[in-house]
Amino acid sequence: MIESRFSFQKEMEDQKSLTRQMKNELDIKIQTLTEENHQLEEVVSKSNEQLINLQHQNRVIKKKSDIITEENKELIATINDLQRRYDEEKANSKSSKLESKKNISDLKDQVATHTGQIEELHKNLKNESSQHEKKHAKMKAKFELEIFELSTQNHVVLF
Repeated sequence: MIESRFSFQKEMEDQKSLTRQMKNELDIKIQTLTEENHQLEEVVSKSNEQLINLQHQNRVIKKKSDIITEENKELIATINDLQRRYDEEKANSKSSKLESKKNISDLKDQVATHTGQIEELHKNLKNESSQHEKKHAKMKAKFELEIFELSTQNHVVLF
C-alpha cells in the first residue's frame, strides 16, 4: 500500500508538474497571442486611418473630377458653338463669295455695256462734231462770201 501511495503521489506530482508545464505553455501562447492581437489591432488601426485618408482623397478627387467634367462639358459646348458659327460663316462666306462673283460679273457686264455706250456716244459725238465743223465751215464760207459781196457792193456804191 505504501508503494501504491507513493506511486499515487508520484503520479500526482507528475500530474501537477505536467499541469504547470501546460499552464506555462498556455500562458506563453496567451502572451504571444495577446501581443499578436495588439500588433493586429495596430495594423487594423493604421489600415482604418489609411482607409479614412483614402476615402477623403477619393472625395477630393471626385469633386475635382466633377469640376473637370463640368468644365469639359462647357468646353464641348463652346467648341460645338464655335463649330456651328464657323460652319455658318463658311456657308455665308460661300454664299457671299458666290454673290460677290455674281455682282462682279454683273458689274463687268455693266462696264462692258457702258464702254460700248461710251464708244457709241464718242463715235456719235465725233460725227456730230464733224458735221458741226462742216456746217461751221459752210456758214463761215457763206458769211465770208456775203461779207465779200457786201464789201464789194459797198465799194461799188462808194465809187
